[in-house]
Formats: sequence, C-alpha cells, structure tokens
Amino acid sequence: MTYRLPPLNSLRLFEVAARRQSFKEAASELQVTPGAVSHGIRNLEDWLGLRLFVRTGRGMTLTAAGVKYLPSVQAGLELLSNAANKIPGRRAQNSIRISAPPTFAARIILPRLEAFSKRNPAIRVALSTEFRHVEFPRDGIDIAIRMGRDAWPGFSCTKLFNETLVPVCSPALRATLDLSTDLLSTPLIHLTSASEDWKAWANATGKPFPDQTVGIKVDTIQLAMDAAIRGMGIAIGRLPIIDVELKRERLVTLGLPPAESKIAYWLVTAESEHERPDIADFSEWLLGEIEKLRTDRR
Repeated sequence: MTYRLPPLNSLRLFEVAARRQSFKEAASELQVTPGAVSHGIRNLEDWLGLRLFVRTGRGMTLTAAGVKYLPSVQAGLELLSNAANKIPGRRAQNSIRISAPPTFAARIILPRLEAFSKRNPAIRVALSTEFRHVEFPRDGIDIAIRMGRDAWPGFSCTKLFNETLVPVCSPALRATLDLSTDLLSTPLIHLTSASEDWKAWANATGKPFPDQTVGIKVDTIQLAMDAAIRGMGIAIGRLPIIDVELKRERLVTLGLPPAESKIAYWLVTAESEHERPDIADFSEWLLGEIEKLRTDRR
C-alpha cells in the first residue's frame, strides 16, 4: 500500500506549536530556531492547502481546521513513538530530557550529574525546570520529577522520598532565641507555593500553629532558605533538600520535632518507556543517589 503522507517533521513542529500556542516556545522545546518552526508549518499548510494558524494581536491561535487536525496528529505521533519504543532490543537514545522542580534539580540532580555522565558518556542529559504538566511522549520529556501524595494512574511512577519538615534558622538568630517563648513571636518565613508548610508541621507535631500574619511570605523553597540564612526569620526546612546548608552550618535546626511530609517526590515516565535502556540507566542511577542520601543522614 502506498501512503500519501504530509511532511512528517512538519507534523511534529505543528503539534508542539499548537500545544504551546507559540512558535518561539515550540522552537525552544525542540531546540530549533523560530524560523525553522515557521518554515516547517508553512510547508505543512502548503501541502494541506489550508491555514492552520492565524495571527492575532496577542499572538497566534489555531484555525478551525487546525483545532480539528491537532488531536489526530497527536494520536498519530504517539502511536509512532510507542511502536518504536516497543521494538525488542531497541538501542538507547543519545539523549534524555528530564523535567524537575527547580530546587530538586539544583540540589539533588545537578551536583551529581557529572558522575552520571562519566558512568554513561554516550547519554546526554537535558534538564528543564519549567514546571508544567507533562504529556508523555508528546512534549519530548522522557522523565519527570513531580511531587504528589500518590502515584498517577497510567504512568510508571517510582517514589523517591518524602520530605521531612523541620524548623530552621541562621546560627546567629538561633543564638538569640528562647524557644520556650519565642517561636510564636519570632518572624516566620512562609512558603506560599507549598501545600505543606507551617500548618502541616504544627498539625503533625501538636505544636501551636504560628500566626500566618507574622513574618514574610515567599513563593519558592530557595527564597525561603535564602531568607532564613540571612536571619530574616524561621523557615520550615525540607530534608534532604537542605542537607548541604545544615552540614555547612549556614542553617541550624531548633531542637523542635520533625514531621514527615505527606507529599513525596516521584520519578515519572510513560508506561511504554520506563524500560527504555537510557531511561532505565538514569532511573537506576538516581535511585542509587537517593539511597546514598538516606545512608548519609543515618
């Protein structure tokens, strides 16, 4: 049977541009130029004989034809990807793309990545901290590190660890505190982007819930730790994320009881890809590094 197929690379460009609603963002995801994306989509439009995108004052949007075409293109690309991944003995890819929260990427993966590269010199790693919903395998991400209470149905999920919540501050601030009276009156640092912070710690330990109006509010773990290091208040530290700060005594605990978070970090892949050799190699390596973290803290 002879198939009359559109330009296949243009289909990939169309899918990403349609999903991201931006030629520039599609180019960034695919690591090509915006001009290459525009040229490829124009080729597809010429082949189809109709427009797939229209430009508006606020950017670009799909035409009615583009909206109707997109689900079929996504299903076709996913079918081709899954078929390739199921071939027995398939050789590992040259690179894997990993999506991880910024703090996890900076504290857990990046300091150890050189060791992985030495162990697996043929595998290149691309690390992204753009935190968004991952659509395997459509958006080119091979492994996602995500936070949640339970595994996600329909994906291959491996729990890495639950964070341990413990109040921390700078050594200088700690030296001035009388914890019998000061915890509820000392300025606190509140993490607004986390579902578990001071309230979760207080509920788990039976301690009084600190006043949310006292202290400052920040939206990233890194900002919370930086503020605590500067002596701006007491923050909820998250082990093992802040192990380095504790070892270097940039932060200290306050002798208060820790609480295990109900939220865990998970390694997530498409079910069809978790046995792919390069993905399996990285997953095995990361699990080994997590186990070393546990051993070092005992």
